[in-house]
Amino acid sequence: MAYIGVDLHSDKFTADFREKTNKDNLISYYINEYDINRFKNQLKKDDYIFLEASTPTFAFADLIKDRVKKTIVIDPFKFRAIADSRKKTDKVDARQLARMGKYHIEGDKKFLPEVYVVEKRIRKLRSLFTTYRLIKKEMNQTKSRIHSLFKQNLKPYSKKHIFGEIMSGFKPVDLEEEYKIQVEVLFEVLSKLEEKKAEIKKQILLTGEPFIKDIDILVSISGISVFVALGLISDYATVERFENAKQFCKYLRSTPKTEESNKKTKNGKTQKNGRKQSMELMLQSIGHFKKESPFINEFYWRLRKGKGACKARTAVVRKMLTAMYYMLRDREYYRYMNKKLHDRKMMEYKRFLTKNKKRG
Repeated sequence: MAYIGVDLHSDKFTADFREKTNKDNLISYYINEYDINRFKNQLKKDDYIFLEASTPTFAFADLIKDRVKKTIVIDPFKFRAIADSRKKTDKVDARQLARMGKYHIEGDKKFLPEVYVVEKRIRKLRSLFTTYRLIKKEMNQTKSRIHSLFKQNLKPYSKKHIFGEIMSGFKPVDLEEEYKIQVEVLFEVLSKLEEKKAEIKKQILLTGEPFIKDIDILVSISGISVFVALGLISDYATVERFENAKQFCKYLRSTPKTEESNKKTKNGKTQKNGRKQSMELMLQSIGHFKKESPFINEFYWRLRKGKGACKARTAVVRKMLTAMYYMLRDREYYRYMNKKLHDRKMMEYKRFLTKNKKRG
């Protein structure tokens, strides 16, 4: 049995094999088939492996998880607060991970801040959504640049006019040649980005098929499309990993920080530890939530009078996420469900899957 600390980089990693007697052995490896197999052959079924979360961590963990008793991924920011050292090298980090991992296992298993390792299907969804958001960001930047070029030439056209009639060719680009060529090139870039965004969205919908049971429950809420439901699923992964609705909402960044001193309680900004995509998606659906539920509508306007629009919207999202937690946990539809709309969304999604599977 050994406690193995792994300091992982993009092209190599250093492992410290620490025995129960605290005797250790440091070995460095390169990220290639030969060295990874060499490392795997040194592992035993009762070993524990500790490594910090980083870009290649989860793929590395997939390679070794069946060879050891447990692979534990550590939150690097919280771990730095525990293992801060003046001297920082790969060997020092590997030793720190092995030494503190040993204490973590032999103690109460609460010493190190563990990171939940999501399954491969969720990681694929997260990766697709990251690329989707990146493309959207580039599209917004491109549109802003085009709009700026018109304004520089005292052409106060609206974005609707520019990206509708002018971009579609119904109206000519009324600019001098130096500006005209920039706009035409950027129009081409924008069209290509739109095409690629549609491709990524299609792949997201196809990748989401294994989660159709959760999708079925989530889209019972008006304002939650299949696409939005998959964005939520890619964040929370599985509802079973949360002990209660408060943890669920905190992880999805809808819970404010609370400071208590004597008899005073102060609520600050929302927690930043967790996934932010769900909050962004949910804020876009506020209007639907209010429209379909008189209770949510009354709750929003009551809070808005005293707290302001921003806090009221955040509170509505938190309330809806709380409802989602119990819906997913108890496998129930939304109380104010529009059955006709829900059935149509699910029918369209199933039709999309059938159509694209046949083509594939």
